[in-house]
Amino acid sequence: MLEIRGQASLLFLYDGILLVFRGALYLLRRNYTQEKIASTLTISRRTVNNHLAHINDKLNTQSSMAAVLRAIELGIL
Repeated sequence: MLEIRGQASLLFLYDGILLVFRGALYLLRRNYTQEKIASTLTISRRTVNNHLAHINDKLNTQSSMAAVLRAIELGIL
């Protein structure tokens, strides 16, 4: 099970993408629903939605799938 907590979550990977955001992308890539991502990362669904909005903003994408594909291109995933 993926667990991201503590100071490691403050690590930046690419142009403002936090390690905790990478966890959400990783789970999206594995077809997790937002509810399942929230449960796995022990955060609220609203926090997941906020993470995905930040990811889309930072990667200049319009959807979660586009963000996953862009993250793969950039070597984040």
